[in-house]
Amino acid sequence: MTKYTKLHFAGETFSYDNESNRLYVLIREPYYSAGKQFGWAGSPVGLGINEYALEFAIKNRASIRVFVGNTKDRVYETDAEHWRKFALGHNAIETRGSTTLYVIQWSRENFKTIRLRKGGDINE
Repeated sequence: MTKYTKLHFAGETFSYDNESNRLYVLIREPYYSAGKQFGWAGSPVGLGINEYALEFAIKNRASIRVFVGNTKDRVYETDAEHWRKFALGHNAIETRGSTTLYVIQWSRENFKTIRLRKGGDINE
């Protein structure tokens, strides 16, 4: 049975699965205007993660799994280094208050969709 560790970065709570080396985050509301702001083609929606969580994932070579909104039947996965490279390459880094966010386009090219079974188990 997998045991998750709760981690806190810049006031946000994340779950880390040391066994599978995955960092989980819940993003309640995607960044709907990101495409317009950063000049992306295709999907205009972005997802942001704070720099401390991203650096933790990169340092530990962890993948990042994102739950979006109230969706509980799937999670979206990407590589932490890919997330950082995308944000740097598209100048999609911004500061909100005292938190620096790295924003990535929410698209099939950047995320793999993982379907979940009832009860939240991963269906891989």
